[in-house]
Amino acid sequence: MNILLVDDEYLIRAKILKYLKDSTFSFNNIFQASDGFEALELIRNNSIDIAIIDIQMPKLTGIELLQNLRAESYQTNVIFLTCFEKFEYARQAIKYNIVDYLLKPVKKSDLYSSIEKCISLIEKSAQNLAALHELDEKSKYQYIVDLLYNDLDKKDSLLNIKEDNFIFISVELSKEDYINNLYNFLDDNFKSYDIIYGLSKKNKILLINCIYSDEIKSKLNYLIKNKILSYCYFNKSCTDIKNLKDSFLECITLFPSKIFYNEFSIFTFNDIKYKTYTLPKSLKLDFQLLIRSNTKTTLTNKFEFYLNEVSRIKDVHALKSLVTYFLSAMEDVFLEGNDEYFSLINIDLVNNLLYASKDLNYIKDYCYTCYERLTNEQSKIKNTKNSISSNTIIKVKDYIDKNYYSEDINLDFLSAQFYINSCHLSSTFKKITGESLVEYTTKKRISEAKSLLKNDDIKLSEVAEKVGYKDYYYFSKLFKKYVGVSPLKYKNKNFQFYKKIAKATMI
Repeated sequence: MNILLVDDEYLIRAKILKYLKDSTFSFNNIFQASDGFEALELIRNNSIDIAIIDIQMPKLTGIELLQNLRAESYQTNVIFLTCFEKFEYARQAIKYNIVDYLLKPVKKSDLYSSIEKCISLIEKSAQNLAALHELDEKSKYQYIVDLLYNDLDKKDSLLNIKEDNFIFISVELSKEDYINNLYNFLDDNFKSYDIIYGLSKKNKILLINCIYSDEIKSKLNYLIKNKILSYCYFNKSCTDIKNLKDSFLECITLFPSKIFYNEFSIFTFNDIKYKTYTLPKSLKLDFQLLIRSNTKTTLTNKFEFYLNEVSRIKDVHALKSLVTYFLSAMEDVFLEGNDEYFSLINIDLVNNLLYASKDLNYIKDYCYTCYERLTNEQSKIKNTKNSISSNTIIKVKDYIDKNYYSEDINLDFLSAQFYINSCHLSSTFKKITGESLVEYTTKKRISEAKSLLKNDDIKLSEVAEKVGYKDYYYFSKLFKKYVGVSPLKYKNKNFQFYKKIAKATMI
């Protein structure tokens, strides 16, 4: 926060200056002026938040200074200094929206109280400005989106774009806290241009009705030098409103090229245009082979070789392809024979990664972290499969043996019952038992049916129901397939067999 002290009397300035230096207020700079003209120049060349101004001064009075400030749209918070006989001046100054007026000689407590009022107003104004800009920019940004995606021929645009030239600029704040600094700077420095800013959380886009020029670049370079912006990208100028959408999308697509530049840089379309690097078509397959063979050193060396090549050329499209090849190769290998896989790679990951990354090391570390995570996850699942092989299958068999009569006994029911992927349960069950889960269940039911058929009094349909089949004809077909004869013949054979045994026993 900057404060300016304006008084033609040196002793009064010295006394108030001491009060200011002794205070607990955090002033970045304390400026001094001995007359109104000097004060006006200081305010024009510096961002002055609070001005303590003597009303009666030679050359330019305090009232005249204030009139000039308001005429030039400066909203500096003003505290007037006055004597009793000049009190009427202070009353006149109220209409120019001053914060307070102090009677000479100035008391320290009164001065501090007036400054606190100014600070309170400054903080409130900043909050209101942020809220106002947020609402305003949301509507403006939505208008850009509507214009770009819905109605490219709309001419009654609030953007007031001339059809001959305009340019998209994408910027990144070094801190989100600097958003108001950006708003204020644009308002103060682009008054002669038709400008709209679409400042969403992710993409901060400026649309200016002009062609690219050193003047525009110089204005924004001020924000780079003062570290308010981390990066600033100028897309190529567009000369036809019909190409507005393409220019907008191109700006968003190419802005991640910032990763090839040091922080606090400005770069333009001309810096990166026509720079292409062609990755080998077999690169993804090469990555897959190295991942399968678990040769991590060779894998990372290959990835870093192409990462350096892409960086040398500054081709952001090739960088995106390289990262996509690497991550998708891992995912494909991990999917092989892995029925329980859940994706660790989001669909928008690559785009988000490029926007979020400050440098290539961040991308490299992220890719290697994904590799470690997937490798660890694969190891966990292998261990889980081994434990399923020895323990869970025994429990599944035991459950079937005890509940074979239930119609619910099937692959889907058992996989849900034991919290196992159905495909994985099926393949593991057959690997351990030598037969499919369906075959095991059917054999168990047929075995129990054979025991029931030894009872001559039981009905065949009743036997079918007792072993889990409501459809007798289906049961009969299965029974004949596994036993070789129908349930009826099997029952009759058993009846005759036991009848002969009974006769032999009686003899």
